[in-house]
Amino acid sequence: MDESSIHSSLKCKFCSKPLIDPVKTPTGDQFCRECILRILHREASDKTDKSYTDINSSSSKEQMLIPVTEPIVLLMLDALLVRCTACEKIDIARGEFNEHKRKHCLKSSTLCLAADLKCPWMGTRENLETHLQECKFEPLRPMLKEIFREHDQVKTRINNLDKQVNQLASNPVEEMSLLLQNSTLS
Repeated sequence: MDESSIHSSLKCKFCSKPLIDPVKTPTGDQFCRECILRILHREASDKTDKSYTDINSSSSKEQMLIPVTEPIVLLMLDALLVRCTACEKIDIARGEFNEHKRKHCLKSSTLCLAADLKCPWMGTRENLETHLQECKFEPLRPMLKEIFREHDQVKTRINNLDKQVNQLASNPVEEMSLLLQNSTLS
């Protein structure tokens, strides 16, 4: 992205980069949340940013930060074009970058599709298909699915029996007479 073409109202007053998780101070200045928190946590003796020390003296300084919620600002920030440093793809809208990294970037780290079955493999998305051809866990999925289904049915049955036992224990005479009546009627 050509940062010189980005309007100053979309840049952090501290790092001069496009705002990330933008917040406003009570004075109206906009910062990346991480940048202003660094400023606020500096020692009071640091004189480089004294214009913000009025916030620094507050015991709840972080609560004084106001998230930037103006849709136009957030939309403009999300529309900025960025480059993925992992796969080198360019011109990704910043608002879509997390999806790119999570679903499309071949160089990003990912877990095996059988991670829920305790497969320990972790690697790049570009190596996932190769791993799946060798994975010992994924072929077990249909059988384990059936075992889990049966397990859930057994748990439900146990819970129902526990409820019946508790009912019998709480009022044994009445319940026993009902059970006896039902058994003699059958």
